[in-house]
Amino acid sequence: MYQVVPITEFEHLEPYREAWTRLVKEDPRAQFTQSYEWLESYWKAFGHDKFLECHVVMFGDEPVGFAPFVLKKVSTRLGPVRLMTWPLDSWGVGYRPIGRNVTSTLFPAFRALQGSNDFDILDLRYLPEDPGLRDRCVSACRLARVPVNASRWQRYASFSADCFNHWSIYVSRDLEIIEHSRQKSERLEFVRLRPDAACTEVMELWHRVVHLFDESLRSYLTGCVQGAAKLGMLDLAVAMVGDRAESVVVGHHHGSQYEVLAISPPSHASQQASRSWLLGRIILELPWIGDEIALFRQEYVPCVANWSPSIAWTMRLTNFRTPRLKTRLLHLSRKMFGPPPPAKRRHIPHSAGGQPHTSLRLLELDSASDEPTSTRPHASF
Repeated sequence: MYQVVPITEFEHLEPYREAWTRLVKEDPRAQFTQSYEWLESYWKAFGHDKFLECHVVMFGDEPVGFAPFVLKKVSTRLGPVRLMTWPLDSWGVGYRPIGRNVTSTLFPAFRALQGSNDFDILDLRYLPEDPGLRDRCVSACRLARVPVNASRWQRYASFSADCFNHWSIYVSRDLEIIEHSRQKSERLEFVRLRPDAACTEVMELWHRVVHLFDESLRSYLTGCVQGAAKLGMLDLAVAMVGDRAESVVVGHHHGSQYEVLAISPPSHASQQASRSWLLGRIILELPWIGDEIALFRQEYVPCVANWSPSIAWTMRLTNFRTPRLKTRLLHLSRKMFGPPPPAKRRHIPHSAGGQPHTSLRLLELDSASDEPTSTRPHASF
């Protein structure tokens, strides 16, 4: 029998940090954005206008899966709706529940949400467009009696080491052009750190380059750099001109997969060229440092589009939960016109507003029963 612990206060997740980290490290397909450390940085920076609903799936006394959801208001053509979704918010390429088995994590989590009136739409965005994963997610929905519609969500670019001879021609050509166009005094130096654990060298370099990012993101990215370094997943690359940083790419890696988390925005043409040069150096090193693939989310596809990357899509599974007229009309609109294009992520300055306190609850789910033994109370905005 599975037990589900729905946690609505981030502080209550601390006892599960070790188990969460262990499950992430055991999964070669996991990404840093699925880690406890990333969620902690994300929630501190962007959680002020959202509600947390993290389902800890227990088998006996052992946590076997985590399904972190956030509840937030989103704007639609028919007005605002209450959306339950993953916490990614376009900060990564893909997202999936944390655990050894997708079905055994999502099924009890969906069952726990059955009696909830807190949300209008359940929208699992950023799922990798993998037939096996899609089938497991749909199976979990079917077992939990949660009907879903599958559609594409966001595109992303990827460079596979298997196709190195194909795209390296384009990358090498552009790097030569950039290097020949710069004066000797402006020659670029490539600095890349990929530590096995947190170290002072990483933070010293980060404090020298953090000013290149927007002020509203510095706290979030600093937490990500510290968390990824602690887990041995950080990849920090910098293009230097003497002692001056021209461009920075914050990335993370795990299981032979590299992904870009953030790229410093260029403020002039020289930094634009430095950014392209830095990204090219990172990509060309793929085969030599053991990465099999490099991923760039939709926001950064234009940065690498000239180098002939492979373009793929993430998918979404949508359940129109409540019988409200607005939700029914949205469902009908989706069927007739298809899903709208993804909205751009907005950077909202962090406010001091606290999260409403909700006590920790325990739900026990038995495969023979149709309803959870308790349901979560109604949340108001």
